[in-house]
Amino acid sequence: MSISLVLVTVVVGLVVGAGARAAARRLLGVPVGAVRSFVVGVAILSIASPTVQTVVVPAGLFGESEGQPVILVGVEVIALLMALALAWAFVAGVALLVAAEALVPTGSVRNPIRWIRDQLALRRRTRRYLQVTMIFARFGLQSMLRRDPRQDAGSPVGAALVGALNACGVTFVKFGQVLSTRGDVIPPALATELSALQTSASPESWESIDAVLTSDLGALRDQLDVESEPLAAASVAQVHRAVIRATGETVVVKVQRPGARESVRVDIDIVRRLGKRLEASALWAREMRVSALADGFGDALLEELDYGLEVANTLRLAAAVGDAVDVPRVHVELSTPNVIVMEFIAGTTLGRASARLDELERDHRDALARTLLQNVLRQVLVEGVFHADLHPGNVVLQTDGRLALLDLGSVGILDQQLRGVLLGMLTAFDAQDTESAATLLLQLVPPSDIDGYALRRDLGAAMTVVAGPDGLGPAGIARLLDVFRTHRLALPPHVAAALRTFATLQGCLEILAPGIDQMALIRESTTSIAAQVLSPDGLKSTAFSRSLTSLSVLERLPGQIGALSQQLVDGRLASTRRVGADLAAWGARAVGDVIGTLVAGVLVVAAVLLLGVQGGPMMTSTVPWTWYLAGVVALAGFSLILRVLFRVFAQPAD
Repeated sequence: MSISLVLVTVVVGLVVGAGARAAARRLLGVPVGAVRSFVVGVAILSIASPTVQTVVVPAGLFGESEGQPVILVGVEVIALLMALALAWAFVAGVALLVAAEALVPTGSVRNPIRWIRDQLALRRRTRRYLQVTMIFARFGLQSMLRRDPRQDAGSPVGAALVGALNACGVTFVKFGQVLSTRGDVIPPALATELSALQTSASPESWESIDAVLTSDLGALRDQLDVESEPLAAASVAQVHRAVIRATGETVVVKVQRPGARESVRVDIDIVRRLGKRLEASALWAREMRVSALADGFGDALLEELDYGLEVANTLRLAAAVGDAVDVPRVHVELSTPNVIVMEFIAGTTLGRASARLDELERDHRDALARTLLQNVLRQVLVEGVFHADLHPGNVVLQTDGRLALLDLGSVGILDQQLRGVLLGMLTAFDAQDTESAATLLLQLVPPSDIDGYALRRDLGAAMTVVAGPDGLGPAGIARLLDVFRTHRLALPPHVAAALRTFATLQGCLEILAPGIDQMALIRESTTSIAAQVLSPDGLKSTAFSRSLTSLSVLERLPGQIGALSQQLVDGRLASTRRVGADLAAWGARAVGDVIGTLVAGVLVVAAVLLLGVQGGPMMTSTVPWTWYLAGVVALAGFSLILRVLFRVFAQPAD
């Protein structure tokens, strides 16, 4: 077959396919895929040739005279017969398209290239899933997790789960670490076991890291002089010291490990599947909403891998922190989806700063603790953007005596309503107002059947602990989380992160100023924040916004009341009218289908009767006009049958 013939076939196939597609869309009333339309167009070309031959030869259109072919009928007769033959070939192609749409609708079959890629990913995921399942089975978790781990304080589930998560790798270890912070969901004994999980990773080779830098930064790579030895290596990234050659500024470069994102995606998918599997087989897993925990963890970890989001979070947190505490300045122009370049913070983390702190006056240390606490409360309660991983390793005492925050990959965000609820709860705790605290607490969780008396009693006991000198430290937070867990109150993830921040903050404050009255500091800060929020200026914008909303509602209210009243007077409601309209539409479609079927049947019967008519005018020497008319009528009937069949079998029921 020559190239020109192939090109002609392709072009004609596209044209015919486009016509079949338009006819099918008109016939079916739904979009039809372009690829299958082209395939049907080629099929129509294949059908057309034998169809025309089947008509031409027996119809006696051509003959021979003295060995030469001659036309035995008029050109108009040939045109009519050829048109009918091609129309039948075209309708046969449309029938193929209708059958394809009825059996496999457009969009239900995935792109072949994407399908192949997904199959390869499925193979990797299946292999990894089997590996994880075997690890869980080796530690006996498949049988252990059928029982409720919350009911037995001496349950071996904790130790087995820690062993299995460690064996499964970094993503599962991170999931265990996140789960250990959800004291509102899991029991304290299990949280303690999971808190022992530690992530450790060997440094990636310098060649691999340099390849990422070169690939991501391109020409900008030459602006950085990067040390080959990392300052720190984590599971999905590592940090190197570098110098910007143009300015001589010392910076740190955070580089994501090659393949980390894909590996984590596979493991997250497995974690989510395991969560759904647990919920399907165990009541305790459904009560703990394990699947939601897995989804939240997956979303959070994927956000950590999105360095563009981390840069944006760093900029937001820098604005929220203000001037009291420093955060590293990000070099946005040198940062990419896999690389972050930021200011190098010179100093010592609080976990290693005991010698430096001993050199400071007590007043200076108290001032640092007060500054850190006030700043964190401002982040949570005023700005709504806060550092969600505030342990002593992420707080630096700089060489100039100021504090700085590191590792901004985990940032919590609270809307204005949640900030108001948390501020109100802190104020209620300080006032020992159990009623207000319980009312505010219930605004944080979905409505459910709760024993209000028992909740207030348990909350009052927890408030007594929180009102002590340790304030919202680990003991106070633990009592609060115990209340949440006992009453099955699953907090929103960012609210749980805020409480976790308060708990870990106590460790930082204890290092900075041992024995300081944290509750007094919290009381002082929340009083100041409440006064700011409730000031005339603070309430003005909220009152103005809600007034405009109320005004808009009030403007529409008379008309809505009038319309509703008229409907009541007439004995009808909008919902009834909509139901009636739906029933009318369904009835119209049903009647249309019945009429279409009847007409199609009449046409087919008429075609059969026409074929049986004897005598009459002849179109050619062998074909009477009644046969031709039968072909036209049968074509119309067949087209109607196609439409009715597709509407009956392919369209979803309302």
